[in-house]
Amino acid sequence: RKLVIIGGSPDGDLTDYQIRFVVYRSEGVDSGGNVYVGTNVKADYSDLRFTTINNEVLSYWIESSSASSAVVWVKVPSIPVTGTQVYVYYGNPGAAAVSNGDATFILYDDFSGSSLNTSKWTNIAGSGVGVSDGVLTCTASSSASYGIESKNTDLGVNISIRAKIYPFHPKSTTYLEGLYTRQGPTTPYQNALYFSHVNSAYSGKYLSRNGGSVTTESVTGLGSPGWYILEGRMESSSIKWTINDANPVTISTNYYPTSSALRIVSYASGAKISTDWIFIRKYAATEPSVIEWTLQEQAKVVPVAAYCSNVNEGSKPLTVQFTDLSSFQPTSWQWDFGDGNTSSERNPVHVYEGVGTYSVNLTVWNSYGSDSVTKTDYITVVEAPAF
Repeated sequence: RKLVIIGGSPDGDLTDYQIRFVVYRSEGVDSGGNVYVGTNVKADYSDLRFTTINNEVLSYWIESSSASSAVVWVKVPSIPVTGTQVYVYYGNPGAAAVSNGDATFILYDDFSGSSLNTSKWTNIAGSGVGVSDGVLTCTASSSASYGIESKNTDLGVNISIRAKIYPFHPKSTTYLEGLYTRQGPTTPYQNALYFSHVNSAYSGKYLSRNGGSVTTESVTGLGSPGWYILEGRMESSSIKWTINDANPVTISTNYYPTSSALRIVSYASGAKISTDWIFIRKYAATEPSVIEWTLQEQAKVVPVAAYCSNVNEGSKPLTVQFTDLSSFQPTSWQWDFGDGNTSSERNPVHVYEGVGTYSVNLTVWNSYGSDSVTKTDYITVVEAPAF
């Protein structure tokens, strides 16, 4: 595990605040939100856990992951102005995945399943909205709005909207494809990102509207159709937009800080926009920052023995690859294969020469104790065919 020291925000004490980390499966120097844990963490990052120093387990969600790194959002229950500390745990090969966006954010959807979650969203037109393979797609079939609107009645101030979105006709003036907030069921947009718009003055633009006055800024970083990660950080006096965590644009003139609903919308026959995921998190104008990481230390926990093998039966001689799945970072291993042979390797290969049924035992140790597991009649070896 590693301990991260998080500095507070001068904006005041924060509660249930989402902090972003990037976890790397390589060696490096920890800095800011970047932490390097090497291959101690599982390839799918499912063994990541975050706790307070009082061992309160924290909710988190993995935004994206690859063979080299993962972007992770963690909900920290309290970040006073004076700061706080959080432990990052990893290295448990038997851990199950617990990434959970619903438990981490104010509003979250990754559009799993095969239909729209109507507890979170309203289908604006009653048609033109589909969910498949974890993606929401809104397709317009006439000169009307087709898409979804959040059922959250108060988005509040000091929030950030982040989403992974695919516009099919960026910068077009034939179609409208975008995302915006609004106040009340009959009001137009207030803060918008229009990838495309039937009004050429609004296509490929950020917009803020207060009453009848509108301010626009060009969306930099917008090119061909494809996936974009957009974020709009809404504070008391301005909104700060980014595309793919770059190309920042700030609008303060005609900015409207309070909204009651969020829309993802397409308009004009053939307009189409897809969303992989979307969430709303808390936001402070001066966000908490990581001050320091401590050196890696082994968690003071007795290991829990577990293992598997690539085969359980076959004809002699039977070659078996055993794989250690023990939790909590054992440092020593002792295998008893049940046929009089043993091994102290972590993941041994053993050849069974004789016919029979064998029970296999694994004992593991670390500095804090040991644990053992025996699987009775785990390996069966039979005579090889005569032909």
